[in-house]
Amino acid sequence: RIDIHITLQDVEYSHSAHEEVGSSVLQSQSEKAKKFATVRLSELGISANAHISLDMVEKVCKIDPQSQAFIDAMMIKHGLSIRAYHSILKVSRTIADLYTSKTILLKHVEEAVRLRGLEEKNEYVASHIAF
Repeated sequence: RIDIHITLQDVEYSHSAHEEVGSSVLQSQSEKAKKFATVRLSELGISANAHISLDMVEKVCKIDPQSQAFIDAMMIKHGLSIRAYHSILKVSRTIADLYTSKTILLKHVEEAVRLRGLEEKNEYVASHIAF
């Protein structure tokens, strides 16, 4: 099952050639995140965020009140299901792993929401949500 949804815009070849990140860099970042997650998840007997069960989501994907308020606002705005809520939490955890962050920060949650295709990068500012 795929929990990340993104819309890509056409990019001219000359533009994309100058900003390309090498596959070896992406592979290195991915491997580092996988090791980070594996260590964190080993005490639960699982090896990847994809294996986080519904019973584990709240424990493994803890977020601060500001991030929770942001997700709540997105849930209401877009009429999302509890399944979508758990998916956003799990993707947020994966993004945090990419930054080797022990905690899920608001910027990780915002990115997870963007990857679902719900909001554009500058369409929202979390600080505008009443907490």
